[in-house]
Amino acid sequence: MNRDKVFGVIKNALWNTPVEVTPQEWPTVYKQLSVHGVLSLANGRMDDYELLQNVYDRWCNALGRQINRWYTIAEAGGELMQLLNSRGLDIAVLKGMAAAQYYPEPTLRVSSDVDIYVRPEDFDRTYHIMLEAGYELEYDENFVTYHYSLKKDGVVYELHKHPAGMRDNDKYLAEVFADAIGRTKVIECGGYSAQVFPDMENGLVLLLHIVKHFEGGLSLKQIVDWMMFVDKCLDDDSYAAGFGKLVVRAKLETVTKNVTRFCQKYLGLRDTITWCRDADEEAVDALAGYIMSRVDIVTKSSAGDWKTRAYKSRIKRVLSKPVWCMKKLQSGGMEHWEAAKKCALLRPFAWLYYTGYLIKNVFVNRKHVSEQMAIGRRDQKVVDMMKIYRK
Repeated sequence: MNRDKVFGVIKNALWNTPVEVTPQEWPTVYKQLSVHGVLSLANGRMDDYELLQNVYDRWCNALGRQINRWYTIAEAGGELMQLLNSRGLDIAVLKGMAAAQYYPEPTLRVSSDVDIYVRPEDFDRTYHIMLEAGYELEYDENFVTYHYSLKKDGVVYELHKHPAGMRDNDKYLAEVFADAIGRTKVIECGGYSAQVFPDMENGLVLLLHIVKHFEGGLSLKQIVDWMMFVDKCLDDDSYAAGFGKLVVRAKLETVTKNVTRFCQKYLGLRDTITWCRDADEEAVDALAGYIMSRVDIVTKSSAGDWKTRAYKSRIKRVLSKPVWCMKKLQSGGMEHWEAAKKCALLRPFAWLYYTGYLIKNVFVNRKHVSEQMAIGRRDQKVVDMMKIYRK
């Protein structure tokens, strides 16, 4: 079963649990690991497997690119930290280096951009400091929700006023992060420095990242980030001392326990962590299938169907919140419409472009409507089981 092989490779990479994958199975497993952003986990463990030469060569090339990118991102993040600290600003790196610190080797955690959090009251000031330093805005600043996306020297930077996955009006979590930004620490990770939240708040960021990706793009990368944090920082005493109360008040207790139990049952997280033992086992098993439906997108002809579900999910989310509907359409248009990025005259119409973009991808990729509706209902059932932001 593909699921067992994929999960087994992760367990072998992190916990030295042997798994047998035949040379004929590796092309598929390779693609599955790659699409979930966890291919680099097996760096240094390739000799454990019998690989076809073409798979081995592709793997080496991919790992080389990922490691080079990791160092590029680490250096870029350090330069931005120095710039903003020199202006008296408190910042915290989100994900990236902040997640990599919990891995056995930081470069095992793939990084694609630099995410930083600043106090909401410092958000606009930070943005203009970055502009003055040569960072260029990727999207129209009039259509920003909770972060700006900027770019410099090929690196993307996301400037956050709150972490992804947190609701805009969540006063409790806003207070949690407002307090934590005054207690950041500087870590050394892979030879580079990064300013991050204290461990408990940093773990909350990783949990919220999972919450965010339940909207349609959850992958093993987000799950493994959480698992490595739990392994290093969230034993029974730590959970009871504060984190458990935090997630209860934030209405995230169920998803916290279910995801952690999933890590134990399927990815090898140690079972000495007992605070998740009362997780919903049905939801845990359903989560495995939910994730596998994303794994299979690279191996089946249903790739277009998966995209259709993702685009339908986006349309549903946009229409369910008309207050910021136009902002989401506009920012989506600026992300996908290259002409609007270059021509200011086209920018007011980016929302219209993205509307057509979403509709096109639903109908062009759709194959079996009834089947997709059934899959959508199944996926929604899994999300409902997580009771996100519900008591």
